[in-house]
Amino acid sequence: MSHTYSKKKTKKLTTQKEQIEDSIDIQSSLFSFLWAPLNSNLHKLHHKHPQIPYHNLRKVENMKEYNYKSLTQAMFNFLQKEKDIFEFVSSKEDDFHTTRRKEILKKYPEVKKLFGRNPWTSVFILITVITQMGLAFLISDSSFLYQFLLAFCVGAFLSHNCFVLIHECGHNLVFRKVFWNNIFCLIANIPLLAPTAIAFKKYHSLHHSKLHRIGVDADLPPLWEAKLVGNSSFKKALWLLFFPIFYAIRSSSVTKIKLICPWVIANIASQVLALGLILGLGYSNILPYLLMSFFFAIGLHPLGGRWMQEHFHVNDCEQHTNSYYGIGNLVTFNVGYHNEHHDIPHIPWSRIKEYRRITSNFYDNLKPVKSWTGLVMDFIFNPKMSLFSRYKVEEEKKNVANW
Repeated sequence: MSHTYSKKKTKKLTTQKEQIEDSIDIQSSLFSFLWAPLNSNLHKLHHKHPQIPYHNLRKVENMKEYNYKSLTQAMFNFLQKEKDIFEFVSSKEDDFHTTRRKEILKKYPEVKKLFGRNPWTSVFILITVITQMGLAFLISDSSFLYQFLLAFCVGAFLSHNCFVLIHECGHNLVFRKVFWNNIFCLIANIPLLAPTAIAFKKYHSLHHSKLHRIGVDADLPPLWEAKLVGNSSFKKALWLLFFPIFYAIRSSSVTKIKLICPWVIANIASQVLALGLILGLGYSNILPYLLMSFFFAIGLHPLGGRWMQEHFHVNDCEQHTNSYYGIGNLVTFNVGYHNEHHDIPHIPWSRIKEYRRITSNFYDNLKPVKSWTGLVMDFIFNPKMSLFSRYKVEEEKKNVANW
């Protein structure tokens, strides 16, 4: 309770005046020594006279008149501030992407020519899967440290691209027929071990149509998860490390979709078959590499910034969705163009940059995330950034078109 923490997270308290304004004094009492040893309750006074040792501040207090807050009032204000910190950023605006989509299509109808599929994505799926599985078999007899380093430096990107390519198939942006998009979803899922592809397609469709709604949008953490992690750097790092597990748990609570269907069963069967072949052929030693690649692709890794970049409240600006235009897009199929994707989900990864060029005046005023790595570090070590750094829509106004 020594500070009010009233300044924005990017505002550093560099002057003595700012430090004094942000500090609190609590009037001394008979039992102050129990909860505030060495007169630490006089923190504002300390900032006013830093040359005076703490143990002499009581004498200064008795010499001058100060406006003190009672312990009760200070505690109330502190708890209120904590309450404000541990709440999602509320918003009643839930159709901003739909609104912008209509404006874009009205002003630039030519972007409709970019709609469609890119069958060549299926080739990239095959290349990515073969490369990842080939690497896994190639280093199967290597030391754990070597597998760990390769998973962090190479495998994470390959597994991450499996997720990105599953996303393309999930929007049916590879083939015209849903059947073949689903087949390549299953293929791209093989190196990830867990049968996630078809379930992701279902949850992601709901994410687009019910963005920022707790219990409906699986991308938004539930209240219990956000409170559990809080703003502890250690717990935020652990959350990133085990993000796939948290995501699976939160997704299971979404009841607005029918999860089990023939394709989900096929997804489970294909992964069980792939795992059975690996174990049956005696290559169980490739599993640590694949598992590490899987976890690094989503969590405690520079690539973890990609998942936070999309919808975390960053840059101190009121944006529900954020884009990233850095060099990471060169090796991740332009996945950073997230505002653009939410506005027009019918455009495949290979044409999204052209779409951005045509419609640049709609996005130039939006602030992009500059670094995935920087965002991961900020999330972990900035005490004012947490899972609560997300927008939530207070109430449903209408259904947005399910793209």
